[in-house]
Amino acid sequence: MDSVAERAGVGKAAIYRRFPGKSAMIFAAAVHALDIAPPPDHGSLRGDLGALLVDVLRSQDNPLARQAIPFLLQELGRDPAVGQQLEQIFLVRERACIEAVLGRAVARGELRVAPPVHAVHALLMGPVFAWVFVLRRDPTEFVDSLGDAVTAAIMELAFNPAPRRSRSRVGR
Repeated sequence: MDSVAERAGVGKAAIYRRFPGKSAMIFAAAVHALDIAPPPDHGSLRGDLGALLVDVLRSQDNPLARQAIPFLLQELGRDPAVGQQLEQIFLVRERACIEAVLGRAVARGELRVAPPVHAVHALLMGPVFAWVFVLRRDPTEFVDSLGDAVTAAIMELAFNPAPRRSRSRVGR
């Protein structure tokens, strides 16, 4: 934090007023800033989800994020306070964007009810993360088919909100 403050020409207190710690500052610099907004209305749930997926893709698949996200995951495992900070500062903003998209879909009559925003958040972020960090593939290869799959999953969540029980159990 000292070197960042020095390089920015501000005191450390100015940085700490904006970010509670190093992880939040790194997240803002590498993944996305504080001022994210829902994508413009594309006229359909699928169009809006496609725009959100492009935003997620940009936030995870850039050189800084590719370096920072593994560090942030390590910090999340090491210190629960980091997770709380990232939740309060960034994830609430991400979910607000998702809620706006889902709200538009409900208003257009595409969805009966908005599905749980946490589930949609995971559906948007998880596959991109897996593709970029685990499989190490170019996510632009699958963003269109992922948009279709996420839209179908959201429709299922919205029209059949009760979780289904599987007849088979792992380890039987």
